[in-house]
Amino acid sequence: MKKTIVIALSLLLGISVIFYALALSDVINIEDYPNNDQFTVDSRLSTPQNFNALKLSIINTATAPSKRGLAIGGESIFADYTISHSAIFIEHAQGNMLFDTGLGSHIDEQFLEMPEFLQPILKYHFIEEAHSQLSDTNLDVDNIMLSHLHWDHAGGIEDFPDSQIWTTKQDLDVAMIRNEGSLKSQLDGKDINWNFIEYENQAYENFARSSDFYGDGSIVIVPLPGHTRGSLGIFVNLQSGKRYFLTGDATYGLLGFSKPAEKSFMLKYAIDYNHKELITTIVKVYYLMKKYPDLIIVPSHDAELQNTLPQFKR
Repeated sequence: MKKTIVIALSLLLGISVIFYALALSDVINIEDYPNNDQFTVDSRLSTPQNFNALKLSIINTATAPSKRGLAIGGESIFADYTISHSAIFIEHAQGNMLFDTGLGSHIDEQFLEMPEFLQPILKYHFIEEAHSQLSDTNLDVDNIMLSHLHWDHAGGIEDFPDSQIWTTKQDLDVAMIRNEGSLKSQLDGKDINWNFIEYENQAYENFARSSDFYGDGSIVIVPLPGHTRGSLGIFVNLQSGKRYFLTGDATYGLLGFSKPAEKSFMLKYAIDYNHKELITTIVKVYYLMKKYPDLIIVPSHDAELQNTLPQFKR
């Protein structure tokens, strides 16, 4: 009996050590990445009152249960963590925008395209699609900006047939050829109004290229490659001087940037496209946070953080 207990405890200890070692392997040693603190500051930020008026709010479409150590490397694999599947609504004088759509009205049937072994892992608690939440208002969605084309970000685009859908051509080309987290049924509609981001060689903060979407400096798009080939993020600059940076799935939580750390060993090899590029992206955001402590970084799945931000109200 004692021998059995000793063997069981030894196995448990061994498993714990393995999990701990794998978690530590995802923590980024920032000292290995110097010279990331060169910034090109947009002079318009000194007079934010000149930006077009805008407003940002969270539209939560679903949640999913997870573990903290899966979402963020080096954290406890036993601690609960809530994943949010949100759209972020930006009201702008030149046209309202959704950053991602969250899960859409046909998600249950679309989800059946997911490989069966992944369905229990990616299960979700559906709340309500963004289109339905917005339909009770007089607010139109002129543009939908997709951080990338994975199923939980592009699930609602066909709910908005009159909106212009923005992505990168490289992400769409890959998504239509093979499933790397994308579901073709969400993307192959004949009525989708696809548009492609084209970056200019205009440095913005510590990013070499950018795209000033409305031309007034209020919404600036930058590439955040690594999670997918064409992942992107957007800076949202308010007249009050408050600034947001919406970062998609570069990390699943704010701590992934401030620590900094990748996703867990198991998760990153399942869903991230290029780890070298992704680490470069995470490090850039780490230095951005150091320079601008008041900048509000918003990863797409950080429910705890998003609950502290303005919520969309009908």
